[in-house]
Amino acid sequence: MKKTFFILTILAITINSQSLILDVQNMPQDSKSESFESNTTIFSMNKAERKNPALAILYSFLLPGMGELYAGGFESGKYFTIAEATLWGVFTGFKLYADNRESSYKSYAQVTGGVNLNDKNEDYFANVGLYGSLTEYNNDMALKRRFSDMYNPSTHNWDWNTGEERKIYRDMWLSSETANNNIRFVVGAMLVNRVISIINAIRVTARHNNSLEEQQSSWNIYMDYSTSPEAISNLRFNFITSF
Repeated sequence: MKKTFFILTILAITINSQSLILDVQNMPQDSKSESFESNTTIFSMNKAERKNPALAILYSFLLPGMGELYAGGFESGKYFTIAEATLWGVFTGFKLYADNRESSYKSYAQVTGGVNLNDKNEDYFANVGLYGSLTEYNNDMALKRRFSDMYNPSTHNWDWNTGEERKIYRDMWLSSETANNNIRFVVGAMLVNRVISIINAIRVTARHNNSLEEQQSSWNIYMDYSTSPEAISNLRFNFITSF
């Protein structure tokens, strides 16, 4: 957008004083013939500055709503920050519950089912809840010709005394797994919250920068001082603005 500059001279002061005349008369002839001028920028102000979209994206990725805050639009960004705080609260709750239930079913399996907890993966603990004993499990794997999935009895043995014990273990294991699945949904919601916040931050940043192009004006103040050989001093202030 082309800018038209309007120069407004708001003050021109011509100072004629006897003292200045005397000073000039007493000056050497060479000095009288010289003209002294100085143009000094006293003040320059930009009412607002452009915002960097890349920074807005980074801030919203780190904490949703901060990109909007950076771009001056936290009125909409605050909802993403509130959502993020809520999601972290839910995440913490599910995580604590899942860890508690995991600790419970492992302790129960160790005490009641004779399970050795060392170096066991998630699949093993899932199978412990599906079969009454290791012998039952290995026989089923052999019938299905899945020999590689069979466990070593010396390290992976278990044996439930009753079906009720296995059911109690299975219920605790399921509650822990359900909580862990819910955690995955919460993490997904956090990612979605960030994506939407980033899109909104880009929009707010663009709106901010466009408003600057349309409305921003900048002022510069210049002072000119000159002395002529006739001992007339001029002091002039110029205001320069752009639209």
